[in-house]
Amino acid sequence: MKLCLLCSSKYDDTVSVCERDGAKLVIAGSDNLIGTVVGEKYHIDELIGKGSVGRVYKAHRVADNSFVAVKVLRENLSNDKEALARFKREAQMLSIIEHPNIVELYDFGQTAGGEPFFAAEYLDGKTLATIIAERRCLTVSEAHPIFSQVFSALAEAHSHGFIHRDIKPTNIILVENQDQPLVKILDFSLAKLPPLAVEDRVTEDGMLRGTPAYMSPEQCQSMEVDNRSDIYSLAVVLFESLTGLRPFSNKNSVITMHQQMNDMPPTLMAVRSDLQFCEELEVLIAQCLSKKPEGRPASVEEFRQKFEQACEAQKRIAELEISSGYAERPRVKTLDKLTPLEAFREADERRKELDKILADESSARKLTELRAEKIRADESESETIRMTTAELESQRVTAVNEMDNRDKNRAENRVEGKAENRAENRLDRAVNGLNSVPAEHEPGFDLTTAPVHLRLASFVLSMWWSPVGRKVILGLLVFVLLIILVTTLLLTPIPGPSTP
Repeated sequence: MKLCLLCSSKYDDTVSVCERDGAKLVIAGSDNLIGTVVGEKYHIDELIGKGSVGRVYKAHRVADNSFVAVKVLRENLSNDKEALARFKREAQMLSIIEHPNIVELYDFGQTAGGEPFFAAEYLDGKTLATIIAERRCLTVSEAHPIFSQVFSALAEAHSHGFIHRDIKPTNIILVENQDQPLVKILDFSLAKLPPLAVEDRVTEDGMLRGTPAYMSPEQCQSMEVDNRSDIYSLAVVLFESLTGLRPFSNKNSVITMHQQMNDMPPTLMAVRSDLQFCEELEVLIAQCLSKKPEGRPASVEEFRQKFEQACEAQKRIAELEISSGYAERPRVKTLDKLTPLEAFREADERRKELDKILADESSARKLTELRAEKIRADESESETIRMTTAELESQRVTAVNEMDNRDKNRAENRVEGKAENRAENRLDRAVNGLNSVPAEHEPGFDLTTAPVHLRLASFVLSMWWSPVGRKVILGLLVFVLLIILVTTLLLTPIPGPSTP
């Protein structure tokens, strides 16, 4: 089916021109901007993305054929004042900020149909979401250069008073560069500008602005947000990058937001127990995911500094593991598709493999803790102490021996405890057995020489100790009482009638 864009008349696929106005027909549902030139400068080549506000196209300049990204407001939102304000706000922010890690704005204008558009830097790369999906998770050393650039970009935006409000992996793109990937932050359509007053945070479809899995608790409650809201969102992205999973995620957005507001986030090790994370990193993530903004770092710069310290601590632990023979093994299998359940099963398999290499995994953990404590103590001094391989091996052997001795002692204690318990049980059984024997059967008492009345009493007592005998004795007593009652009634004379 074909459609006339001028009169909205519909025609069969065989018709090419509208019979009413002679306009060229297009296929219904197709994009009428592709193949056209907007702003007399940019030829639209293909659609590369859609958002709640606009569509993003890959285009090239007519003058020099260089590629640009053209974002156009959606046609159905051309009369929506709020959507138009958001679109212009993004362009305004990009025009103010000049930073190597933020997309550069080139131009702003209107299409022939009257929709506003802006042309910006075209980026040929992969989003962080794509990279996480391909690798399942990143090491701390791999995440460090990426997030260092994100910190720099957000710090620049915050210095101008802008709050992004939609930090997530799909809005972080990595472009190939000479030494390391160049990171760019995208989509400032939800950015909050400093001159604006508190505004309505509900979009045209009635949903909160932002992505629930990455929204801060105050953003979930439509409260006023500041730079610490972006810090929370960035901590969620960091958590997902290092583990491959989000701290809170549910198919139901309402449940996800409820978790963001009320539930305590899990630790990195709780989500991925097969990986090693230093204490500094765990503490930092927990701090940045605090429910209250005042519990988080006050600025992105503070976040960055603490992340640098955590990376150094993680690096030292990795070096220690390598030098002690506990080298870091492949984190995940290189599979195109891996469900979370398969990922956890794979983690269990890798843990079994590591158990074969190290007979006692806790020995390596103890060694890591000893080394980390020594490093933290030495950091207060001016010089850095570097341990030799011999010293490291000596510490490892000492730690293993100590743990083996403790295990041996615990095993001996358990054996001794079991022996004592068995002896006590046998003693208890013996005492109970003696207590259960009637007095006449005790040693030193001979029933054959006892008088008849004592033997009868002994027999009654022995019967009484038995449940069945006790019933028999009670039955006999009842029977005797009945006989006595009946005999009494029979022997009692019945008085005759009295005579006058």
